[in-house]
Amino acid sequence: MKREAMEEWNRIVPLLAENTPVSELDRALVEVYCNAFAQYKLCEREVNHDGVVVTSATGTKVRNPYIMEEHEAIKTIKVTATELGLSVNARAKLELNNAKADKPSDPFEKVLSGG
Repeated sequence: MKREAMEEWNRIVPLLAENTPVSELDRALVEVYCNAFAQYKLCEREVNHDGVVVTSATGTKVRNPYIMEEHEAIKTIKVTATELGLSVNARAKLELNNAKADKPSDPFEKVLSGG
């Protein structure tokens, strides 16, 4: 992985381990996320440096090709972030599922179930 991908890996893996049910099985997905993040940062730097419009080899003004690459990286980041529980919505769903699984004890449940 590129340096920025490794930095992102080192940043998010401890957070994932602490806050989500991520496991070794998710390693490839985490790598995809980190590589997409590094690609996004590269594209962002290039667009910031060269601008939205660049001069092509033929001398015409065209949209910076890094913009499309940046959009593709953002799409990958969004999909993998959701899968890994890195988005607000994904974490909210995890919390909701955990709340449903942790049913409080109901003193009337025994009576209602006939026991």
